[in-house]
Amino acid sequence: MTLQFLYNEAAAKLHDALLLSDLHLGIEYDLQEKGYHVPLQFKAVAAHVNAIIKQSRARQVIFLGDVKHDVFGLKDKEHRMLNAFFRRLKTKRITVCKGNHDSEIEAVKGITVAAPEGFLFEDTLLFHGHAQPDPELVKKADAICCGHEHPLAQIREGRHTWTEKAWILGLQGKKRFTVFPHFGPLVGGRVFDPEKHLVRFLSNASCRNASAHLLSGVRLGKVRNV
Repeated sequence: MTLQFLYNEAAAKLHDALLLSDLHLGIEYDLQEKGYHVPLQFKAVAAHVNAIIKQSRARQVIFLGDVKHDVFGLKDKEHRMLNAFFRRLKTKRITVCKGNHDSEIEAVKGITVAAPEGFLFEDTLLFHGHAQPDPELVKKADAICCGHEHPLAQIREGRHTWTEKAWILGLQGKKRFTVFPHFGPLVGGRVFDPEKHLVRFLSNASCRNASAHLLSGVRLGKVRNV
């Protein structure tokens, strides 16, 4: 099954599912404690996801981990926010691949939670990326999708340098892999470094030879040259 990248979105469609990663809902609470006047964004994020569901005609949503932000549990206010977020989505078929920030997310209503080791969807292994995937699932999969990295590409033009969200596409052995950019509007990223990547399953060589693509579809070239 071919992954369909959605133009100018940190999202893709696989079969009938919309795939997203790294929303980090609730990061606003951390920012507020540091003195930033940041309102909760879950309603706007849900509206954005619903717009993409409609555009892509997806029938279900699969989150590749880190839907929530708090690593150390599930506070009452975060629990209420997540319940409200998922209720707003225009599909009742919602799966979360558990990420390193998704502590106790099993307590949230209306979702299916997949283990950090991943699950097979059609012919593709889906997991967050902080844990090693199940070796048996890796053997069965034709392709692999994960998040966790929050990859950015650094672009230089003369004296100016800036970063943009990027897809990382490559081969691990004979398996195609895709590292998703982060979807959350407030969470940061980092320039993808093939020597210091966070997805432990991927080898340095695979990351060096992978290619970086902007959300617009522009191919920047191999990661080692970007």
